[in-house]
Amino acid sequence: MAQYAPPVAAQFADLKRTPENCCSGSITSLGHKMRSGRTLWDELVIHYTHGVQAVGDMRHTWAGLSDQVDAERYAQ
Repeated sequence: MAQYAPPVAAQFADLKRTPENCCSGSITSLGHKMRSGRTLWDELVIHYTHGVQAVGDMRHTWAGLSDQVDAERYAQ
């Protein structure tokens, strides 16, 4: 918690005051039940899976732009 300003560190030190989107395995166990009823681990898996899917969507979109972007920029 040393990386945070004292008021933020105090908030994050209390799991009840920590926003769920700021929870991590460093402040609670990965088996901690979230408001959704899923564990923190399951929520992390869902979150990062969505991120991977979003990158896949971006790659697909980019592939469809090859005829609209100059070749050098497209290759980069």
